[in-house]
Amino acid sequence: MKRILSVVLVFAMLAGFFATVSTAAAQEAPTGKRLALVVKFLGNPMFMHLKEVMEEEVKASGNTLDTFDAANDAQKEANIFADLITNKYDGIFIAAVDYVASATLIDQANEAGIPLAIVDSAVVGFENATFSVMSDNVTAGALAMEALAEYMNYEGKMVIFENRMSYAVSQRSIGRDNVLRKYRNIEVVNSMNSPSSIDAAMFAMDNFLQADPDIKGAWGGNDLCAQGFVAAAKSAGREAGDIGIVGIDGSVDSIALIKEGWQTATSAQSFGAIARKSVEMMNIVLAGGELEERDILIPVDLVDASNVEEYVFD
Repeated sequence: MKRILSVVLVFAMLAGFFATVSTAAAQEAPTGKRLALVVKFLGNPMFMHLKEVMEEEVKASGNTLDTFDAANDAQKEANIFADLITNKYDGIFIAAVDYVASATLIDQANEAGIPLAIVDSAVVGFENATFSVMSDNVTAGALAMEALAEYMNYEGKMVIFENRMSYAVSQRSIGRDNVLRKYRNIEVVNSMNSPSSIDAAMFAMDNFLQADPDIKGAWGGNDLCAQGFVAAAKSAGREAGDIGIVGIDGSVDSIALIKEGWQTATSAQSFGAIARKSVEMMNIVLAGGELEERDILIPVDLVDASNVEEYVFD
């Protein structure tokens, strides 16, 4: 009986060993692969951070990463993508410019047999890509709006600047509007839909303040918008804290503005976590492994005056 038990145990150990070896082999990414990252706008410091972390992770895997800036131009993005397919890159990461216009890129990658990772900014039909890694943008928009509503004492006029061409921002807007429906005494008196930049948001806020000098709050689709709001408030002679201003990103510049009292809050994303998870999943795909999950949401956290000193940028 003891001999039979020993034989069974040996076979069990061998089975476990070979299973472990098989799993490890399936997830050990091959080296020497050429990957590409297409970013909607490298002028956004958050995308620059994504690029830097992703480059480190790809290099550590023994592969190379080339980065391309679409500069908020869907046609330029399409041209870049066509070149990547022609040059037979082994895998592509993309933070898309336009969640409608950029959707055709998924079909192009699939037809070429190139793994495509949707990173941060999705497109229509993103579930047909190889995988996606994004922030929980609905929660991000809701957290920022809750912070703004509290700052406004749940009443008064507010304005919005957002880029609805971005899937990420459109999801943030859903979270914002879910919160706004609870607070009927907050009135959205003006809004603008435009690609995000500090200058564009500053220009919009200048006009908003001229039309409604008694604005109490401003919601921006990202931290660049919030920084533009602050610049306009300063230009108009306002004091820090006169207007509640929120954004989304957790960028270094907005963290500084929160410490100074100019920005009320930001829903902080972790572009470092997005980059690391994206490369990890691409390595599994390149090795022929199976992904346990294909669409990943990375949590976000609200940063305001109460916790800004403890915040660690990633």
